[in-house]
Amino acid sequence: QGLSRCYHRFCKALHLMRTILFLLAWFEARASLVVPVEEHDVGFNSGRSSLRVGVPDGVDPIVCPTGLKTRRREELCKNLDVALKCREACAAVLTQRLVEAKRPLRSSVTPSWHPASDQRMAMLQSIVEHLTLEAGGSRADVPHFIHEAALSASDVLQSGVSRFSPTNTEARQLQAARVGEELGYPLTVILSYLLRLPSVQSYLPKFGWHVGPNGTYPVAYEVVCGLAPVVTEHGYSAAESRRYYEDHIALVGEHSEPLVDGAWIYEFLGTAHTFGLHYGKHYYHKVPSSPAGSGYDYNYSVYNFPDRPLRLGVLADWPTGAPAGHHVLEELAKLQPDLLVHLGDTYYAGTYREQMDFLINPVRATFGVGLPVYLIPGNHDYYSSGQGFYAALAELGFQNASYFCLRNAHWQILALDTGLVDNDQLSSLLPLLPDDQLSWALFQLDEGQRLGIKTIVMSHHQFFSHTESLGVANDELGETMSLPDRAIYNTYSTVEYDTKSVDLPGHLPNDKKPAVNTRLLHQFSPSRRAYASAFYWGHEHSSAIYDSFANISRGRLIGNGAISSNTDFDVYRSSNLTSSPWGRDEVPLLPMDKGSCERDGCRTGQGNAYWDLGFVTIDLNGSQAIARHWEVQSTHNLEGDPYNVSFSAATVFFEETY
Repeated sequence: QGLSRCYHRFCKALHLMRTILFLLAWFEARASLVVPVEEHDVGFNSGRSSLRVGVPDGVDPIVCPTGLKTRRREELCKNLDVALKCREACAAVLTQRLVEAKRPLRSSVTPSWHPASDQRMAMLQSIVEHLTLEAGGSRADVPHFIHEAALSASDVLQSGVSRFSPTNTEARQLQAARVGEELGYPLTVILSYLLRLPSVQSYLPKFGWHVGPNGTYPVAYEVVCGLAPVVTEHGYSAAESRRYYEDHIALVGEHSEPLVDGAWIYEFLGTAHTFGLHYGKHYYHKVPSSPAGSGYDYNYSVYNFPDRPLRLGVLADWPTGAPAGHHVLEELAKLQPDLLVHLGDTYYAGTYREQMDFLINPVRATFGVGLPVYLIPGNHDYYSSGQGFYAALAELGFQNASYFCLRNAHWQILALDTGLVDNDQLSSLLPLLPDDQLSWALFQLDEGQRLGIKTIVMSHHQFFSHTESLGVANDELGETMSLPDRAIYNTYSTVEYDTKSVDLPGHLPNDKKPAVNTRLLHQFSPSRRAYASAFYWGHEHSSAIYDSFANISRGRLIGNGAISSNTDFDVYRSSNLTSSPWGRDEVPLLPMDKGSCERDGCRTGQGNAYWDLGFVTIDLNGSQAIARHWEVQSTHNLEGDPYNVSFSAATVFFEETY
């Protein structure tokens, strides 16, 4: 026991050190570093052609910030070697020197002056001229566009994390959130110009973009590279340029493709904000104690809903502010749902502004204020501490906590908060429920059986996946270092991590990445899983209709509410990296004949550039439920008029009764 206590104290100390290093890395990333060398490579360190710019005497050269060396960063570097260098070199190096130069800023932040500002500006001009020779040819205004994009990014870098607004009366006076916020658009403009460089195109395989045998480029490359000509033609600040970014690029490439939208950096900024300004705390409403004085109050966050024919509209990963998401919501509105449930993730980091402008305001504008709207959080909602999510709950006024149970005489909808423990973008542990919520959820399942009613379970995270790894099994050190809330601040009560994955069915070895969340499976016994009529979840930005597996008769992935992968990427691929029985090949899609589907595996369709978006409606009538899975297809015109995108009406591609 003494050794065990020492071990846990050591792990807490490691976590504290990790937090400090995280903050240091954050502040380091806000300012460029300098080293005394004669020449700096601002190109791509690969042994091939690079752009090198001489540094005037007496001026320290610019180098990229080192950032945080984490598993997430290393994983990104493997696939995005060039993109990361572009993002660092252009966002953290070129833009910072623009701020130091004598140029007016659009923000109220006053830059710190440097004695060598004029020399740095001259050096920056030299860098931009090198880029221009390849990116713009004889177009003399290309440097202006790169300068303007860099200046836009520098404004935000100077203001730091001020965009993560508090939930106070002044918050409504802030500028409305935009797709990509302040950093995404300028960073992506710069990336688009850089990708058009001949010296960069030879590195496409490092992006994961493999040029076809006939010399054709992948859709993802064509889409992002198409932004630069639009900016060159119309101007950086033109509505046409911004529209192209929002229609074709915004929110592309978080997981499934190379990172092409620079605004994904807000995932990191949200996490850094939580650690830096909230000391690692996350908002969460625990299940209160029972009025009787012992145990939990199992009536907490349980609500009655009418026992009459009802239509539920269910979305996941939807609030983005992008045009595609607005169209999906309009298609759902045509079906006149009586109640709306969102399964989590407001992008990019679930800030107050994003929750208001991307979720609540569009829903109210589409449905009015009378439609009951229920929310559960995903990992993105907790990246910025969960403050924005709980502000959204208070604004809507339909639920007290991040989990809830809706119940009538025939059905109960049990919604779980799996996002709380997945609150750190750098962590890879398997999500699970904190002990208070687990006890509450198990009681509701048992109560449903006692009452003889049916149960639909909803969560953000998957119980299993045919395509993705769900985390690292038995990552004991990583899990111990990822517990700021309970180990130090005790924001919510202790979650027991004592059950090792090797003790679960399949005896999964340590540090494997299973396609099944063995921790969630362990928390819900086989009999309880079998009792539930259906499970709905999001997190993955695609749709999947699973056959019966792990005592879950109907596992349904509906994470394509507003974000989808481009058609270069097979969202139904199976890469069996783990051993049976928890490998991806073991997770079956529903066969076409069994599900009466038009496509094998009951897959969703795809347009000319992206897989289809979608949502689910569930019609409850007595003890019967009819679930319809809808898809919305987009068509992107990447030739002629490059910013033309159209969406189809929603159509049903899978229907079931249970």
